Amino acid sequence: SIDIEPTVPRERVMVAEGRHADHELRVAREFGLGAEVQTFSHPFVLATDFRPHLKRMVRRIERLPGPIGCHGPFIDTIHFSYDPWIMEASRRRYLQAMDIAETLGARFVLFHGQYNPLIKLPAYPDIYHTQNLAFWPDLLAEAERRNLPIYLENMFDDSPEPLVRLAAEFNTPWLRLCFDPSHSLLHSSIPLEEWLDRFAPYLAHVHLTDCHGTFDDHLPLG
Repeated sequence: SIDIEPTVPRERVMVAEGRHADHELRVAREFGLGAEVQTFSHPFVLATDFRPHLKRMVRRIERLPGPIGCHGPFIDTIHFSYDPWIMEASRRRYLQAMDIAETLGARFVLFHGQYNPLIKLPAYPDIYHTQNLAFWPDLLAEAERRNLPIYLENMFDDSPEPLVRLAAEFNTPWLRLCFDPSHSLLHSSIPLEEWLDRFAPYLAHVHLTDCHGTFDDHLPLG
């Protein structure tokens, strides 16, 4: 047999936990991997007393040999909103996610950048950027205090530029980027190579899923 050195070291690979947690965590244990916990990103979980569920999750992942990450809430968290109530609700959910991530022993907490390319206003890119600059400093101070980096993921973005501009402006290890190739293929005409080239200086994490090219199917690779 021929030993092939893996492109990505095993100790950096995580299985996404969420839709089929029993199977997903079993795979992580079997192959000696970590897990990105996504269960606590959903509002129907966060709206309940999830503390018993969180305790069970801690027990389920504590013996995994690989790293643990935490996907934070993303439904309706328009953190750069002009409406201070919307901004505050997003801030509270993000702080809650940081508490959850600490409880899980996660190495990072991940949020969506929430850029909306359907808003066809000339001023929108600058509004998005300026409002993000106002929103993140307190949370980045929390990230540093907790030793818990924040990763921002592309979702509906049709270009890498808004997130790259934001990461470059803050230029801190406590705010890094997560690249989801399936999202870019669904929502952008820019080649993957260009996305990777632009994200590269700030890239800390990658989500790898498959899809049929129309919907965000979250299928296994292949």
